[in-house]
Amino acid sequence: MATREGDVFETQAAIQLDTWTEIRVVGSYEGTTLIVGDSEYVGVNIASFDELTYDNETTLMIGRDSEKACPIPGYHPFNGICYKNFAEKKTYVEARQRCAEDGGLLAMPKDSAVNDFLFYLGDDHRWLGITDINIEETHPVGLWPLNAVSGALDETGNGNDAIATGTQLTSGPFGDADGAFLFAGTAGSYLDIPNNGKLDVRYAYTILAHIYPTGPRGPIFHYRTNTNAPYFDHGVHFWQVVTGQLFNRVIERGMSYHTSPVVVADVLVQNAWNYVGGSYNSVTGMASLWYNGEFVGETYAGYSELETQAAIRVAMREVADTRYFAGRIACLQLYDFAMTQAQVEAARYKCKPRDKDTIQPSLAIADFQFKEYALTPKQLRTIDSYLGNTPYGMLGINFALDFTFQWRI
Repeated sequence: MATREGDVFETQAAIQLDTWTEIRVVGSYEGTTLIVGDSEYVGVNIASFDELTYDNETTLMIGRDSEKACPIPGYHPFNGICYKNFAEKKTYVEARQRCAEDGGLLAMPKDSAVNDFLFYLGDDHRWLGITDINIEETHPVGLWPLNAVSGALDETGNGNDAIATGTQLTSGPFGDADGAFLFAGTAGSYLDIPNNGKLDVRYAYTILAHIYPTGPRGPIFHYRTNTNAPYFDHGVHFWQVVTGQLFNRVIERGMSYHTSPVVVADVLVQNAWNYVGGSYNSVTGMASLWYNGEFVGETYAGYSELETQAAIRVAMREVADTRYFAGRIACLQLYDFAMTQAQVEAARYKCKPRDKDTIQPSLAIADFQFKEYALTPKQLRTIDSYLGNTPYGMLGINFALDFTFQWRI
């Protein structure tokens, strides 16, 4: 700053990051003073200018909006996202699993600002979430297809097979007969899913399902608690709350659900298949909703641990709560991390029936279609007759059979 004598003064002061700081610069005949908060720093004369200025006091605020504190120690906030640099060396899969333990994903720099922040956060090569690894390589901790093939079994092998009461098979979301469970919307129609600990997602989750609602409300996936008080028997839960409304409530471990935030979206279509999802990430603190593979809403919860350690109910919470889900449910999935949009979309077809194995031509040459099965004597005689029973023709048959097995498609 230049005083009226034309002198220029300089001083330095430290300011606190991630908060607002009041800074005042006071100039007079005697020099300048920099006031930062409650501290004063006297300026040092470093130069002179011919141009004079008036005595002046300038007050300004410098800083940025305070970042919400990260719920897990060691993480650093930046633009609403929490990041952490892990020094230990791991493979990509191990690194992804380590992040999932904290309820997070490998960092993905989507712009130059995040890229610069990550560059200075670490001091060596680091795994990032942008890779060429197949996005479909996601593994649920619970998968209940709810169809004729698997019934209510947990297809992950984690041993949390559901017990179905008052349900029946019906057509599924992919046009497959017996590809879904039908729930009657009564107290006697529901699923009980045990929890041997593998379904305690604790830090983060994604719940996905295909639903065909015919009633006004009811639970799609509801964690119970270990309490005997029915009124407080609410863990994390994912519901249809009114006609057309999807609902995801995050419950902090050991806390009452009445104070828990919810995210709601008016997206459901009655009497039609809807692909729906709810997720939460404790690193970002954000709870989200997904509809037909698209992000449709979020809210901030900020919880570090979730109420997910008890058993689960589908379509009915308890007899006294008359909000029963009516309609069909198929391909119920639970993951222990918050999915990206690409992962949510890829998981949409996880339970889609594969086309039945059929014998198809492997390769066509001239007049023949070479197929992957042994020819009968009658078929051999037919081909032999077609080729004129020549040595060349027999060589052609042998070549055809050998070629088919070498180039199997």
